[in-house]
Amino acid sequence: MRIRRMPRTFPFLVSALLCLAPSCVGAVPIALLSQVSGEVRMWQDQQQTTQKATEGALLSSNHHLRTLANGKVTLLLRDGSEVRVLEKTQLHFIRKAERTLTPSGSLQITLYHGTLSAWFRQRSVPHQLTTPALSIESGKAEFQVQATKSHTSVAVASNSVRVRNRASTLMLKAGSRIYRARVNNKLFRTVNPVPHALQLQLVTPQEIPNLTTDTPIEFSVNLVRRGRNDGVDRPGLIRLTANYYGFDFPERVTLNRNGKAVVRGTLKPPHPEDRLFNGKVVIRATTDNLGLFGVERGTLSVTIPVSD
Repeated sequence: MRIRRMPRTFPFLVSALLCLAPSCVGAVPIALLSQVSGEVRMWQDQQQTTQKATEGALLSSNHHLRTLANGKVTLLLRDGSEVRVLEKTQLHFIRKAERTLTPSGSLQITLYHGTLSAWFRQRSVPHQLTTPALSIESGKAEFQVQATKSHTSVAVASNSVRVRNRASTLMLKAGSRIYRARVNNKLFRTVNPVPHALQLQLVTPQEIPNLTTDTPIEFSVNLVRRGRNDGVDRPGLIRLTANYYGFDFPERVTLNRNGKAVVRGTLKPPHPEDRLFNGKVVIRATTDNLGLFGVERGTLSVTIPVSD
């Protein structure tokens, strides 16, 4: 009896078809874990046990993430977006199936409870964030979300997000927030425009000299009311980031009871072969604890004269 052999091209065709299926999408990493502190746990669907999340770990579709009472983590998405997850938060990630496995595929993120800050980059297909009370769609925007099983608060710092629940749909713009909205609320009744919202202000009292050697730099972070610059007496934890590799400074500082903090760091000259550095350094300060939800981030742009 002759057995007819299957053509060798057939298995390759099957593999190609499987890579277009949602199961293959789930195997593509969607985020890198950074700035992990405290206890953070992660697991995938149908897994009975969790594992400790570590710096540099990768998240893929159908991953769950939970921060405990002292846990925090930053998620770096493939499209350059960033999500900062604070303590006592649980998330679930799903990468939406697409015909082609593009690096910047959109995500569906479920926030069961807790607090996060998101900086989403411009994209044609928005990311979707859902909570027990709301659904939030965002292309390019910066916003914060705080959710419980019964209600959700949203504060938008830049651009806008689309917010939905069972009762209505609303475009929430920068400088506005939704406070403790429930699943059946008329959303426009929960919008709270904040004309003098709390904001972080960065001030440097010194001019940056010609950067030929390591140079000390000092600047202050103040909690103020936007538009009035009135100081606000409230302590809290602040996270600092910069776009320049030669800036050595603490990742976190603490506001004192007067809502002020002094940051000391060192600016290093750029690498001699770095021809892309244009002398502009941007420092960003964001709140990093639950007591300062809704506070807008502060930025400080510093121009560094560089010798030829």
